Amino acid sequence: MAELGTLYIVRTTEGDILQVLRVTEEDEDSEHKEVRTTGIGVYKVDYKKQDP
Repeated sequence: MAELGTLYIVRTTEGDILQVLRVTEEDEDSEHKEVRTTGIGVYKVDYKKQDP
């Protein structure tokens, strides 16, 4: 099984920016391609606290 990570950048309806990390596992032995989400991380981006 191969583990993959995908990063999404999302804007909420309130205007906040979120980074969403989705970790998936792909079953390569299966006759049909199966992908399962094994983890999700959500982080709020705070531009005001970042160093210039």
